[in-house]
Amino acid sequence: MDRNNLSAALDLADRGYRVVPLHTVNGDVCDCEKGKVCPTPAKHPRIKEWPKQATDDVATVQRWFEIWPTANVGVATGAGSDLVVIDIDPRHGGDETIRELVKEHGFFPDGPVVYTGGAGWHYYFKHPGGKVLS
Repeated sequence: MDRNNLSAALDLADRGYRVVPLHTVNGDVCDCEKGKVCPTPAKHPRIKEWPKQATDDVATVQRWFEIWPTANVGVATGAGSDLVVIDIDPRHGGDETIRELVKEHGFFPDGPVVYTGGAGWHYYFKHPGGKVLS
């Protein structure tokens, strides 16, 4: 099944996740004002105050994707989306960090895991309530 970013964003919003439209990469250039020198191509929001603006409102998500039809899709994690993600990034010591976490706390419980473009992993968990440090 072919899925475009709008359908993915609507699916996420329907699940109660607060969606954020992100910039896009064209070739190897971010479509933001920084272009080739962007430090986080396609990984940063198109909207200001995104933690407050992130939403699961379908009409808002549809409007964003009418404005930016090629936008990448982000999800604001935390209590608002009832979601915690552990990002294991080997380029920044993530392999060692996960070994330490497993050694101290045991293996992660079963749940969704996604392979990232940076050769790392995202582990998804239901938010436990209270404050979660990042």
